[in-house]
Amino acid sequence: MSRIKQLLELSAVEWRALMTSVLLLPLAALSLQWFGFNKTRSVAARFTNKTPLNQLSDKERLIFARQAARMVGVAANYGPYRANCLKRSLVLWALLAKNGIVADLKIGVDNSTAVLRAHAWVEFEGMALISRPAVYREIEHFKAFPECHEPRELSGDTLHVSPRSAVRMDT
Repeated sequence: MSRIKQLLELSAVEWRALMTSVLLLPLAALSLQWFGFNKTRSVAARFTNKTPLNQLSDKERLIFARQAARMVGVAANYGPYRANCLKRSLVLWALLAKNGIVADLKIGVDNSTAVLRAHAWVEFEGMALISRPAVYREIEHFKAFPECHEPRELSGDTLHVSPRSAVRMDT
């Protein structure tokens, strides 16, 4: 099926998530580069819906979370800005939170090999929302940092991620 035909078959919810992702991915990248992780996450947290969407069933929230993750992946892979896992995860976390869905933003490090690797992902109800199965199988190797529910929890441990970072962010 052609990509254009696939785009035309997207639902209104998927279109909104896709367009939001296309806009937010480069903004997340700029914010991370200029202000660092804590400030970027703090700003994203201010624009979220503080009350969960109770009118949705658990199954509907899971479906929305998966659709949003898929659309962030499409925007990151085929949109004008190619994003790594940290930028994708920040955008997905904010998109879910904006729609009242509580999810966890995870950042982990795998130091079991000679190369230090880091990865970011979003978990919803204990399930990693990522689009690449190969990375999903490797998540067990990443030791996650403490929970990132509130930005103030990371206030003493500023994590700056830039393209020049010595840590490789797996996508």
